[in-house]
Amino acid sequence: MSTSTLSRKSVPVDAEMSTFTRDIRTPGTPAREAVEALVGPLPDHLSEAQALSTLLNVARDKVQETANASGYAAYAATLNEEDRAAADHGRKRRHERARRRAEAGTE
Repeated sequence: MSTSTLSRKSVPVDAEMSTFTRDIRTPGTPAREAVEALVGPLPDHLSEAQALSTLLNVARDKVQETANASGYAAYAATLNEEDRAAADHGRKRRHERARRRAEAGTE
C-alpha cells in the first residue's frame, strides 16, 4: 500500500461477491491461492475489507497493464517505415559498437 491517506468507501456487494470474498479469506481455497499467486502471501486472518482492497488492487493493476498495452499499440500504429528504419539502424549501430568494444577489450 502507498503512504497516502486511506479512505473507506461503501460499496455494494452482492451474494456472489460476498461468497467470493469469503473464499479469498479462507486459506487453502482455490480463490485464495489464485490471489496469492498474483500478490504474494496474504495474512492468515484476512478481513473482508482487506480482501476487497486486494481485489481492487489486482483489478487496478490489470486495467493499467491493458491500458499501457493499448497505448503502446496505438503508438506503434503511428510509426511509419522511416521511423522503423531509423530504429532498426540505431539497434544495428549499437550492436556494432558493442562488438567493436568487445573485440578491442574495452568492454
